Amino acid sequence: MMSRNQPRPTKEEAQRMKIIKAMGCILTWAKFGEKKYAEVHHILIGGKRAGHWYTIPLSPWYHQRTCDPGKTMAEMRAKYGASTRDGSKLFVASHHYTELELWQKLQVTLGLDDELPKSKRVPRRMVHVVEVSTSDVEVRGIGSARAGNGSPRDRDVAQSSEAATGDAP
Repeated sequence: MMSRNQPRPTKEEAQRMKIIKAMGCILTWAKFGEKKYAEVHHILIGGKRAGHWYTIPLSPWYHQRTCDPGKTMAEMRAKYGASTRDGSKLFVASHHYTELELWQKLQVTLGLDDELPKSKRVPRRMVHVVEVSTSDVEVRGIGSARAGNGSPRDRDVAQSSEAATGDAP
């Protein structure tokens, strides 16, 4: 379901979300070596969605605390640990990763830029071609361009980060 408070994903963002969804849950793969169906989880920074670029693939349990068929909440929690719905402190304590750390690991796996945003206002990214073989979930990034799309919002973010660091001319 698309939020009314966020713009539609760009072509590159939509392609990336399709790729990560096909990869399967990043936590289930990292902890158990299992490929499990994934939903796209938007990372929150300061209580707000960081944008479509800042997404990770999570199983229904980790994303929405949805139990597997025939399993109870207690069984799911005992096997898989905390869900994002349990709160960030419990999630980190259970998995030893923040959502942003998982995002960075995913970006490295995809061969894309893993630099974190310097501001809550995240400029949209432009991405070059990304190739995917979903048969074995082999993902290889061809490259990325870090520049924003030149919108006034991108310039505002750049100017505010320069002012904050004292790098302004």
